[in-house]
Amino acid sequence: MTGTISMDGCDIRTATISSLRQLVAPVFQETFLFHDTLETNISLGRPEFKQGDIQRAAEGAEISDFIMSLPQGYKTNVGEHGARLSGGQRQRIAIARALFADPAILVLDEASSALDPQIERKMRHALLRIAGKHTLISITHRLESIKDFENIIVMDRGRIKEQGSHRKLLKQRGLYFELWTKQQDD
Repeated sequence: MTGTISMDGCDIRTATISSLRQLVAPVFQETFLFHDTLETNISLGRPEFKQGDIQRAAEGAEISDFIMSLPQGYKTNVGEHGARLSGGQRQRIAIARALFADPAILVLDEASSALDPQIERKMRHALLRIAGKHTLISITHRLESIKDFENIIVMDRGRIKEQGSHRKLLKQRGLYFELWTKQQDD
């Protein structure tokens, strides 16, 4: 197989690793947090940050209300590897970090796996609001989290099996339909 991957019309093979890192922000299922404040973990210690930018990122990740409920707010230390936070709170901090970076491409790799359905729904709506400004790539088994995405690629054993919108894929009654039906029954 041959082909190219382009970003804004430029073949990524001609880009530097540094420039690609500035364009892409990943959020993984397992999140690493520093033994530092929420503010530092969201801004990754950038000295030039603006408090409003951190708060907007936290709002987009549906974690702002929780942070503001803490006695020290954004100055709260999260503990070693975020030990003072739940798994869902750590994931939302990681999403806030990615939103703070304001990337062209946001890659979510099972980034909502520890979230309860209500928070996941709110976050999905928040992410869809920013989708016009960013490209969102979500790697997930939870189809509910991507049903509003413009294009869904269904892969099986490393191969593309189906591609299209949620509605189109349901009409095809293929693998996506089977997975969707099974998840709705659970």
